[in-house]
Amino acid sequence: MGVYASTDASVVCKSNGVARKVASILRKQSEKSDENANDFARDVEVSGENVYFKASSGRYQNLQWQTEQIWEAIKDIDGVLELQAPFMVEDEGCYYTKDDE
Repeated sequence: MGVYASTDASVVCKSNGVARKVASILRKQSEKSDENANDFARDVEVSGENVYFKASSGRYQNLQWQTEQIWEAIKDIDGVLELQAPFMVEDEGCYYTKDDE
């Protein structure tokens, strides 16, 4: 059993033209899922020099792998500066109680 994780990620580019190229690649990736039913970038949007997308998985490790695959697909495009993908992780949290009362 895994821990669900999601991200609202962004790619920072040098220009709008580069951002549109990145978005095109991400949209192509979003048309497929892998054998484990992991989807890749979805809800891809361009705003200025930035590309925004969402990704999620039922396993934290799978989301980490997905973002690595996305980075591998775009990192060599001239003008791509960085990919930021902070993860939100679903967890049970903590519970504390006093034993002496």
